[in-house]
Amino acid sequence: MLLRTRILLIVLLIVAVPMAVMGSAFLLRDKAAEDRAAALQLANHGTIWEQIVGSALRSAQAATTALLQEPGVDQALREGDRADLSVLEERIRKATAAGTGLERLDIFTTGGDLLYSTDISFFARLMLRDVEWAFFWVDGPTYGARVLDGELIGIAAAPILLGGERVGTSVTTLGLQDQTARVADLLDAEIFVVDRAGARVTGSDGPLWQAIAGALDRAPDSLGGRTLDLDVEERRWQVGGVVVADVGGGTSATVLVARDITEAAERRDLVNLALLAGLMLGGMVVLALLWAYLRSALRPLDDGIQALNALSAGRTDHYAELPSGRDEVGQIGRAIDVFRAVALRAERATDERERRRRRQARFIRRQMAMLSETLDAEAQESALDDLRQIEAAAEAEQAASDRGEGGDELGLIAVALERMTTRVRDQQTRLTDLVAELREALQAKTRLIALEQELDIARAMQQSVLPRTFPPFGAFELDARMTPAREVGGDFYDVFRIDEERLGIAVADVSGKGVPAAFFMLISRTLMKAVGTEGEPPAAALARLNELLAADNEQMMFVTLFYGVLERSSGRFVFANAGHNPPLIRRADGRVEWLDAAAGIALAVMPGLDYEEGSVTLEPGDALLLYTDGVTEANDSTGELFGEPRLEATLAATAGGDAEELVAQVFAAVQDFARGEPQADDLTAVGLRRRPETPGRDQAGDGA
Repeated sequence: MLLRTRILLIVLLIVAVPMAVMGSAFLLRDKAAEDRAAALQLANHGTIWEQIVGSALRSAQAATTALLQEPGVDQALREGDRADLSVLEERIRKATAAGTGLERLDIFTTGGDLLYSTDISFFARLMLRDVEWAFFWVDGPTYGARVLDGELIGIAAAPILLGGERVGTSVTTLGLQDQTARVADLLDAEIFVVDRAGARVTGSDGPLWQAIAGALDRAPDSLGGRTLDLDVEERRWQVGGVVVADVGGGTSATVLVARDITEAAERRDLVNLALLAGLMLGGMVVLALLWAYLRSALRPLDDGIQALNALSAGRTDHYAELPSGRDEVGQIGRAIDVFRAVALRAERATDERERRRRRQARFIRRQMAMLSETLDAEAQESALDDLRQIEAAAEAEQAASDRGEGGDELGLIAVALERMTTRVRDQQTRLTDLVAELREALQAKTRLIALEQELDIARAMQQSVLPRTFPPFGAFELDARMTPAREVGGDFYDVFRIDEERLGIAVADVSGKGVPAAFFMLISRTLMKAVGTEGEPPAAALARLNELLAADNEQMMFVTLFYGVLERSSGRFVFANAGHNPPLIRRADGRVEWLDAAAGIALAVMPGLDYEEGSVTLEPGDALLLYTDGVTEANDSTGELFGEPRLEATLAATAGGDAEELVAQVFAAVQDFARGEPQADDLTAVGLRRRPETPGRDQAGDGA
């Protein structure tokens, strides 16, 4: 880069930075002024909204207070007589017609009971919006608003005082459509009311609303106290949010006030553009004048640079006529003359160094030849080849030197020395590497043994949390078994007592295998038992369990689960299925049936799922088999699956057998079919059998 260009860039930087700072300061000051004006405007909007809506609510509350103090009404309130309060209906209509703002009225006793309501269905919907808040708790007049059925409703709650004694609480409600329209007229703006979920309550669904809805990336009440600028159909709008307080505390809605600021924004942009153009024009004039001056002042330097380039290329015959004054140009001219004299001396010194270098190269070659004699035959032959290459390079370098060109004989010598050093070092390096590899192998083996021990402990811990013994439950007997495919598995089963009459039975299969599935299995089993022991019906229990598992499921795992509740006295088995394999029933006469259980969706896939519920009655001699897909999807050496038909045949072959025999036969059939093939999935089976009735036997006995 030329000197004058660098100087020009430096000056440009010196001029541009202050100009940029000044421009930025102006824009920041302008922006701060705009923000202050917007904040004041927004505060004014909030004040107008509070005045208009608060005035309407206070007027309605005043009408309610006067109405409740009329003769006959006050006595009915003291006595809590709902029949005598029926006169309020006609008086409320008259008050509404008189323009008091009173539309709907609800009265509570001091105990919280609803004593009177003009529209009980409307009040019920209003209360359901916030079941944790009770109107009768207020100690004084309380005002607020709430969104109900797409309408903004004003609410005024106040204690009812008769003779200085509190006899109840009144809740007056009225629609705020007229007040909202009045605010829009006063502010000459578009008004939108949105609820806490961001849904539009009032306001037209036009391009302006679409732009506002698209710009809001958080809850609508986040606009409270701030503004948002939008461009809609070549018009610029400023949108501010006024928070609408709920009568019970918190926020119930947000009033969005949209004002057209197109003309003001265009004037502001024009002023900013004029300022920027003036700054740029002034800077360009300064740079143009500076460029013209530098070009004429630095022209002699170009001649000096050409002379220096010739000297740097080794041409000492080039000469430049420069002014001999005392300024910088004259000093450069004298320096060039000195540089030419030095270059001549350096050229002679270079020739001398070249002759000395060649003598040193010949000495090094002789020493390398002597060193090669100490190597073995193969290494010695390689070293001699390197020396022959060096000799050839030396001859080529001598020829190049005669032509005025350079060579690289020393470079070849350095490469040859490096090769000889490498040959001596290779054997030691190989031995060192072998020792290091052996040490790493021993360390890896030690870590593997420790990991296997930890997995054995995890397997024992997982097996220990599953029930091992299954005492009889009345006339019912149970047995279960789980064999993981790896050290730890994702299948589980559980049998737990709900009460003296009911027994919970669950079998499940977690997605995946190994340690992640085992962790998710432990969480699912713990939550299943906690939910099941509360005695909820199976469908409700699965729905609640699904919400718990889906809440913090960052790994996106899921679990299929079949859960049923057995009633001891009747033999009725009520169940629900979350994507699990349907169980099999072996009837007392040997017939095998599939339990009609709707599959449903696996747990933890998504929240908000419901599950269907079914039931079946187990008669004496009937048996029920619950299992996971590791049973039906076990494969042999050819890849053929065990399948459901073989499972049916196995269950039919156990006719008359107890629950323990049923589970044992299923596992034996799967193992015989696999014929030694590695287990691909966890195997889990739970057997439940109702003992046949035997004369004299106590069917109600329970060892559980």
